Amino acid sequence: MESTDTALLAWDVAVGFVSANVILPLIQQPQWSKRVRSVTTFVYSLVVGLGIVWFQGGFDGVHDRRDVVIACGGLLVVSVSVYKGFAKDFGLAPVIERATTFSLPARKPESRHHRV
Repeated sequence: MESTDTALLAWDVAVGFVSANVILPLIQQPQWSKRVRSVTTFVYSLVVGLGIVWFQGGFDGVHDRRDVVIACGGLLVVSVSVYKGFAKDFGLAPVIERATTFSLPARKPESRHHRV
């Protein structure tokens, strides 16, 4: 493993821990299906993983796809592991999710009386 790989993994652990405890619970909504929550976590990990590669200079000069796979995959594994094994079980993630839940305003029932 090269030093670049080590740096990417170090950033994955740091960002993944913060993501699982704060950022993902802010984004995730308890009323979403498991599928939507999974896709949200995957897309988040992809975008932030690409950011980590960019921050580490991975897109300078020669493009190394391995850096992208390491950063995105590592971030996904760390985020999901910390979320499920710590933030969710400890109760931190559910509290944040409930506190930041948004809901669409309820529609008023339409009147059944027609005006003539």
